Amino acid sequence: MKLIVLPALPCLKKFVKIHFLANIPLSPETAQDQERRIRREIANSNERRRMQSINAGFQSLKTLLPHTDGEKLSKVQRALQTLTLIKCLGTVLV
Repeated sequence: MKLIVLPALPCLKKFVKIHFLANIPLSPETAQDQERRIRREIANSNERRRMQSINAGFQSLKTLLPHTDGEKLSKVQRALQTLTLIKCLGTVLV
């Protein structure tokens, strides 16, 4: 049996699932598919983290903006309200 070694990817160190690849012999096609799947999972994880960061920013804005109880604003409405508030503060403080 021939063992195919996947090329080293810097972000694979974070990826715990990779440990099972060391003992499984793979054909070249399977190794390529496996690498593609791992890259996709890493990209998905990065995107999930990015979206969580954006959502945390919008949550912070929500606490800082004036609002009435029960008022629900979309992210776009929150961003527009923030922009309006910044413009108003700019004219008042100048």
